Amino acid sequence: MQSVVGPLHPLRRLVIGALVLIASAADAGSTGQATHFLDGPWHEFEADGDADTYAGPAPLAVRFTSRVKNASGRVTYVWNFDDGSRSTDSHPRHTFRKRGWYLVTMDATDAAGHTYRVNLQLHAWRPRDWTRFQQHRDMRIPEHAARELVRKRQRAAEAAKAPVAPSP
Repeated sequence: MQSVVGPLHPLRRLVIGALVLIASAADAGSTGQATHFLDGPWHEFEADGDADTYAGPAPLAVRFTSRVKNASGRVTYVWNFDDGSRSTDSHPRHTFRKRGWYLVTMDATDAAGHTYRVNLQLHAWRPRDWTRFQQHRDMRIPEHAARELVRKRQRAAEAAKAPVAPSP
């Protein structure tokens, strides 16, 4: 994969490839056709969120941005950073202090009550692994990180299936 400024870093290819797969799967409707932000009908509320970086050594400082289309009135935002903290800013900054995978969720809601959710997957690397990967391109490092993500998703799925105790 080539970019305008030259070849992409192997980790960037891995991250971009994963994002393309996630976006394609999430965007595929019943027809199997992918849709993209700002491609929907002119009257539908849509939102998009982005991060200035998706991977790097912990602590990972990230600037997030958002944009909306066809909002009715004022738009409110709720960002959940998957580390116990949240923000209601439209363009928040957040630092992920610990290494690991983070599923950042942005919910945008307009005055008419239309809500749109965007999920962004980020990875804060252990600093020595990040440095080693940058210097040696050791593919065992991102492969290990990918296994960590699979385990995290499995734990979340199991927790979602766990029966909820009835309230007294």
